[in-house]
Amino acid sequence: MFFSNSSTATCNSANTASMPGAVATPTASVGSTNVALLSEPEDEEQAHAAGLESKPDSGRAGDKELVLEIKACDTWQDVLEIVTDEADRISVYSATQAVSQMLALLKRAKTSAIYRTKVLAEINASPAFLSLTSTLVKNVPTMSSVQLSNSLHGLAQLHVPLKAAALDAYAKRTQVMAPLLNARDVAQLLHGWATLRHSPGPEALDMIGFCTTRLLKAGEFQMGQGQALSMVLHSLAQLDYNNRMLLNVAAMEAAQGMETFTPQAVANISWSLAKLGHYSHATLAGAVAMYSRNPASFKLQETANLLWALTQQRYHPGDALGLMVRSFTSNARSMKPVDFAMLFTALGTFMVHPGNQQLTELLQAMQSQLPKFGPVELCNVYWGLALIGESQQPVCAHIARSLPDMYEANKLDQGLMRQTFQALLCHKLDLRMDSDQSDTKPSTSPSFPPLMLKALERAWSSGLAGPSVAAGAEQQGQQDHDASSNGNSSSVGAVDEDVSAQGSPGVTAAGEAKAKRRTSKPRDASIKEEVTNILKSLRVPHEAGRLTADKLVRIDMVLKPNNTRYVALQVVMEHEHTCNTGQFLGPLQFQTRVLELNGWEVKHVLAKDLKSLDEKVKPLFLADLLRSLGLQVSGGNAASAAGMGRARADLWVREDPRSTSNSSNGLDLLMQDAPGGGRG
Repeated sequence: MFFSNSSTATCNSANTASMPGAVATPTASVGSTNVALLSEPEDEEQAHAAGLESKPDSGRAGDKELVLEIKACDTWQDVLEIVTDEADRISVYSATQAVSQMLALLKRAKTSAIYRTKVLAEINASPAFLSLTSTLVKNVPTMSSVQLSNSLHGLAQLHVPLKAAALDAYAKRTQVMAPLLNARDVAQLLHGWATLRHSPGPEALDMIGFCTTRLLKAGEFQMGQGQALSMVLHSLAQLDYNNRMLLNVAAMEAAQGMETFTPQAVANISWSLAKLGHYSHATLAGAVAMYSRNPASFKLQETANLLWALTQQRYHPGDALGLMVRSFTSNARSMKPVDFAMLFTALGTFMVHPGNQQLTELLQAMQSQLPKFGPVELCNVYWGLALIGESQQPVCAHIARSLPDMYEANKLDQGLMRQTFQALLCHKLDLRMDSDQSDTKPSTSPSFPPLMLKALERAWSSGLAGPSVAAGAEQQGQQDHDASSNGNSSSVGAVDEDVSAQGSPGVTAAGEAKAKRRTSKPRDASIKEEVTNILKSLRVPHEAGRLTADKLVRIDMVLKPNNTRYVALQVVMEHEHTCNTGQFLGPLQFQTRVLELNGWEVKHVLAKDLKSLDEKVKPLFLADLLRSLGLQVSGGNAASAAGMGRARADLWVREDPRSTSNSSNGLDLLMQDAPGGGRG
């Protein structure tokens, strides 16, 4: 085995954006029909002449005339007619050529999807084609690498329902022939497996991974304007095969050749790396540069795939984002629900407003499609609009009215409920700000059923407390949901304040599932625990992991320089800011806004800055920061530290700043619509 099992492990999810729920992924049109295929299947004689095959089939000479006849066919019906007439002469070589020719003819026809589906059904029902398929399957154990890749790719594209025994035979042959594959073989073979939605198994994939890495290093994928590399990476993403060594080399190859790639290759490569959780600054920078140079050359789907990748990888596209929004706006009538969801998720993540005119055009185009939106798309749009301050748009009210039915149907998982709750909080914040700035009576925020509202609040609180509590909250939420039919309800469960993790366990449904299964300490707990220990060593009075009184935000470190100042020191994890510019993402900006309206003075320290420091330097770094806040930092012995503690005891009272503030902005009022009201 060339790669250990660790090579297939998922990359660090800190590279994904910090959104509190599942995100619509533009995969519906990223399938095999939208991936640039290699122009023509490679002829075996050409491969042999190029030294890519060790030995041609012994019966190939007698097949030349038959193969030439097959290649001269103008329709797939002509091919099957020859197969019927020459049944006794059909070998694995000529059978492979027949399948490849049929596929090429279908692609050239450029028929509609509906007609193509009917044609494929007709082909698969044909006795001649069944005989052709049988010939190929029987000969899989002796196939050459070209025959293996072309036949599997062709059968997959023709929607042949291969049985388990045939798939197993192809998987075994894949593993055996992997060392002999050339770049075209790798692309065709992987694309075939991805089209079948069937993995040949970890052993075969590791063998292909070793071969692909070798070919990449040798420059064998420098062909077809990124076509082959795009196909390989897209197939790996579809098969969920995550080989860090292979992806490192592939990303480097992509970055170096990006200027020569087609828009489709640029978009698909970016999408695939993001889907596999592999971050490459150079690749994304090259992709953004290519888009900025000629945005009109990118189709709507390609723009959507690229923006989705940038959002997932937390790479701020800069001025290119404006060009992308303009492209979406001009093609708004052609956008699908997943495109709208992805766009508004990106805008909310990067906290970018599209401008009133473009927003109006987008929302008008989206209005007619709202009945087609699923729960993920609805929650994504609601969340994105709320983050950029547009929660009072009529479409948000429409979405809010739709969500209770989805909750009753158990279609909102914990992540989507967190998205919904954050959108609701943003709406209430906007209303509160409007009421402070205007004498007119503010409009009311969406009203959810009491049981649903409790479930939303519990989901939000569990996200603050960490994955272990989130799993318990989901179980409790299901119990409440089941009890609703009997008119029963239960109170919101208390949050375990000993857990000092922040944020959501992931941004995809798969990430949510992994988070629930995780039993170890959350990823960001260790660095925050380290900061706590340093503060203890510096003898700085503080409180770690305190929830605000309204349970909306967890404060990493509570500091109180004097009787009138309340400082919330937040450790900013890598998933909370962009990778390239360091800009705080939407969820973190929302958190800061909540704390400041509660009367807290918010200070941030980046986890990546702390991680880059030597262990001996970290205390000095934090000591300087604390002194700048007006805190006394002790480096003396325990006795002097104890004396300092007694001298400052009068300053350390466990309270929130709004308890001494007369401001009406305190978020203990947030769950009430009327200004000045409060929660009991």
